[in-house]
Amino acid sequence: MRQTDESTDMDRSDLLPFFDALTDRSKYPNKPRSETNPNGEPTGPYTGRCKRCGSNDLWDDCTAYGCNNCGAVYSN
Repeated sequence: MRQTDESTDMDRSDLLPFFDALTDRSKYPNKPRSETNPNGEPTGPYTGRCKRCGSNDLWDDCTAYGCNNCGAVYSN
């Protein structure tokens, strides 16, 4: 029997791989901005930092880039 989330009626087996459906927790660390960008450096495109959380722990490929801290994905 499949489990569903009552708030969205979404099948938990269809969730993205970075979401742990058994505990309803993200697999990303989600560190606070005070840890990811303690010096208040600029964030956003072409800065090397995520505009959502300020982390410099990013991944990229030829079509997109994203943050390993908060899970945000941005297109190139």
